[in-house]
Amino acid sequence: MIKKSNKTTEKDFQVFKKECEYWIKYFGMYEYCVTFFHVKREGLAATQVNNDRSEHMAQMILSTHWGFDEVSHKMLCRSAFHEALELLTWELGDSVSKIHGAWFERDQIHKLIMRLQNTIFEESYQRRYCATARKRY
Repeated sequence: MIKKSNKTTEKDFQVFKKECEYWIKYFGMYEYCVTFFHVKREGLAATQVNNDRSEHMAQMILSTHWGFDEVSHKMLCRSAFHEALELLTWELGDSVSKIHGAWFERDQIHKLIMRLQNTIFEESYQRRYCATARKRY
Protein backbone atom coordinates (compact mmCIF):
# COMPACT_ATOMS: atom_id res chain seq x y z
CA MET A 1 0.00 0.00 0.00
CA ILE A 2 1.39 3.40 -0.98
CA LYS A 3 1.19 6.02 1.75
CA LYS A 4 -0.34 9.26 0.53
CA SER A 5 1.60 12.39 1.43
CA ASN A 6 -0.03 15.30 3.19
CA LYS A 7 3.20 17.27 3.49
CA THR A 8 4.06 19.97 0.97
CA THR A 9 7.46 20.13 -0.68
CA GLU A 10 9.52 22.95 -2.16
CA LYS A 11 8.22 21.89 -5.60
CA ASP A 12 4.64 22.18 -4.29
CA PHE A 13 5.47 25.65 -2.98
CA GLN A 14 6.77 26.71 -6.40
CA VAL A 15 3.53 25.48 -8.04
CA PHE A 16 1.45 27.38 -5.47
CA LYS A 17 3.52 30.55 -5.91
CA LYS A 18 3.41 30.41 -9.72
CA GLU A 19 -0.38 29.93 -9.67
CA CYS A 20 -0.89 32.78 -7.20
CA GLU A 21 1.19 35.03 -9.43
CA TYR A 22 -0.81 33.93 -12.48
CA TRP A 23 -4.16 34.81 -10.88
CA ILE A 24 -2.89 38.05 -9.35
CA LYS A 25 -1.84 39.12 -12.83
CA TYR A 26 -5.06 37.76 -14.40
CA PHE A 27 -7.20 39.86 -12.05
CA GLY A 28 -4.90 42.90 -12.39
CA MET A 29 -4.03 43.21 -8.71
CA TYR A 30 -0.83 45.15 -9.36
CA GLU A 31 -1.35 47.47 -6.38
CA TYR A 32 -0.21 44.77 -3.95
CA CYS A 33 3.33 43.85 -3.02
CA VAL A 34 2.94 40.12 -2.46
CA THR A 35 5.38 37.89 -0.59
CA PHE A 36 5.16 34.12 -0.39
CA PHE A 37 5.88 31.82 2.54
CA HIS A 38 6.12 28.05 2.95
CA VAL A 39 5.80 27.51 6.70
CA LYS A 40 4.04 25.27 9.19
CA ARG A 41 0.64 26.67 10.12
CA GLU A 42 -1.56 25.67 12.99
CA GLY A 43 -5.06 24.49 12.21
CA LEU A 44 -6.55 22.77 9.20
CA ALA A 45 -6.17 25.46 6.52
CA ALA A 46 -3.38 24.51 4.14
CA THR A 47 -3.22 27.99 2.58
CA GLN A 48 -3.88 31.52 3.73
CA VAL A 49 -3.62 35.12 2.61
CA ASN A 50 -2.85 37.96 4.99
CA ASN A 51 -3.44 41.48 3.82
CA ASP A 52 -2.47 44.97 4.96
CA ARG A 53 -4.52 47.21 2.68
CA SER A 54 -3.12 50.43 4.12
CA GLU A 55 0.35 49.39 2.98
CA HIS A 56 -0.81 47.40 -0.09
CA MET A 57 1.05 44.37 1.23
CA ALA A 58 -0.12 40.76 1.11
CA GLN A 59 1.34 37.45 2.24
CA MET A 60 0.39 34.21 0.50
CA ILE A 61 1.12 31.23 2.70
CA LEU A 62 1.35 27.52 1.89
CA SER A 63 1.55 25.36 4.98
CA THR A 64 4.09 22.56 5.11
CA HIS A 65 1.22 20.41 6.40
CA TRP A 66 -1.55 19.96 3.83
CA GLY A 67 -4.12 18.59 6.25
CA PHE A 68 -6.07 15.42 5.68
CA ASP A 69 -5.99 15.25 1.89
CA GLU A 70 -3.23 14.14 -0.42
CA VAL A 71 -1.30 16.98 -2.04
CA SER A 72 -2.04 17.20 -5.78
CA HIS A 73 -1.17 19.63 -8.55
CA LYS A 74 -4.83 20.50 -9.08
CA MET A 75 -5.48 21.15 -5.39
CA LEU A 76 -2.38 23.38 -5.15
CA CYS A 77 -3.62 25.37 -8.16
CA ARG A 78 -7.17 25.53 -6.82
CA SER A 79 -5.89 26.76 -3.45
CA ALA A 80 -3.81 29.46 -5.15
CA PHE A 81 -6.90 30.57 -7.10
CA HIS A 82 -8.89 30.64 -3.85
CA GLU A 83 -6.31 32.81 -2.06
CA ALA A 84 -6.06 35.19 -5.04
CA LEU A 85 -9.84 35.60 -4.87
CA GLU A 86 -9.62 36.22 -1.12
CA LEU A 87 -7.24 39.08 -1.92
CA LEU A 88 -9.47 40.34 -4.75
CA THR A 89 -12.59 40.43 -2.54
CA TRP A 90 -10.88 41.73 0.60
CA GLU A 91 -12.20 45.30 0.43
CA LEU A 92 -15.70 44.20 -0.54
CA GLY A 93 -15.70 41.73 2.34
CA ASP A 94 -14.50 44.38 4.74
CA SER A 95 -17.40 46.66 3.76
CA VAL A 96 -20.00 43.89 4.01
CA SER A 97 -18.60 42.83 7.39
CA LYS A 98 -19.12 46.34 8.81
CA ILE A 99 -22.78 46.27 7.80
CA HIS A 100 -23.81 42.63 8.29
CA GLY A 101 -21.12 41.13 10.53
CA ALA A 102 -18.06 38.96 9.93
CA TRP A 103 -19.88 35.62 9.78
CA PHE A 104 -22.27 36.82 7.06
CA GLU A 105 -19.39 38.37 5.12
CA ARG A 106 -17.27 35.19 5.20
CA ASP A 107 -20.25 33.07 4.19
CA GLN A 108 -21.15 35.29 1.22
CA ILE A 109 -17.56 35.76 0.04
CA HIS A 110 -16.94 32.01 0.19
CA LYS A 111 -20.12 31.29 -1.76
CA LEU A 112 -18.79 33.60 -4.48
CA ILE A 113 -15.31 32.05 -4.35
CA MET A 114 -16.72 28.51 -4.58
CA ARG A 115 -18.86 29.48 -7.57
CA LEU A 116 -15.81 30.95 -9.34
CA GLN A 117 -13.70 27.91 -8.45
CA ASN A 118 -16.33 25.65 -10.00
CA THR A 119 -16.49 27.70 -13.20
CA ILE A 120 -13.51 29.93 -14.02
CA PHE A 121 -10.91 27.79 -12.26
CA GLU A 122 -12.15 24.46 -13.63
CA GLU A 123 -12.27 25.75 -17.21
CA SER A 124 -8.87 27.37 -16.88
CA TYR A 125 -7.26 24.30 -15.32
CA GLN A 126 -8.61 22.05 -18.08
CA ARG A 127 -7.40 24.45 -20.77
CA ARG A 128 -4.00 25.19 -19.25
CA TYR A 129 -2.98 21.80 -17.89
CA CYS A 130 -5.12 18.97 -19.25
CA ALA A 131 -5.12 20.09 -22.88
CA THR A 132 -1.33 20.55 -22.73
CA ALA A 133 -0.84 17.05 -21.38
CA ARG A 134 -2.93 15.57 -24.24
CA LYS A 135 -0.91 17.45 -26.88
CA ARG A 136 2.39 16.00 -25.62
CA TYR A 137 1.40 12.41 -26.43
